[in-house]
Amino acid sequence: QAMPAAVLQTSASWARQAKLMIVLGSSLVVEPAASLPRLAVRSGARLVILNRDPTPLDCLAHLVTNVPLGDFFTAFNRD
Repeated sequence: QAMPAAVLQTSASWARQAKLMIVLGSSLVVEPAASLPRLAVRSGARLVILNRDPTPLDCLAHLVTNVPLGDFFTAFNRD
């Protein structure tokens, strides 16, 4: 999916500076946004993926939770 160049540049800069990237509800297959977690991990960030289904980047993540987001946040909010 097309992203404006300035938005992509800013997003890439933030990804390179991130210490933690949390991905919520994304298949991580649509480029160029799907490349941002890879960039963050290559730059030293920890990656957390919360998605109903497995993603191609699960192998890079420090934590993966495969649960519908509504269920996750309902449980999170109870505690």
